[in-house]
Amino acid sequence: MSSEEQQQTDPGRVARNPATEFASFCAAERERRGNANPDFDAAVFDEAVQLIVRKLEALNAEGF
Repeated sequence: MSSEEQQQTDPGRVARNPATEFASFCAAERERRGNANPDFDAAVFDEAVQLIVRKLEALNAEGF
């Protein structure tokens, strides 16, 4: 059963987008790390997050 079919059978169920959830987690983690470590390299962190989000979006588009 696809995620669309699951949503149709359970209207209370909300579709989850892994890329969006990961990006939200990373926003909080970036803030935490930035506050905890003065040597934290936000640019490197942001670049890594962008790479992962793009991959998650591609997988999501393929149905994974």
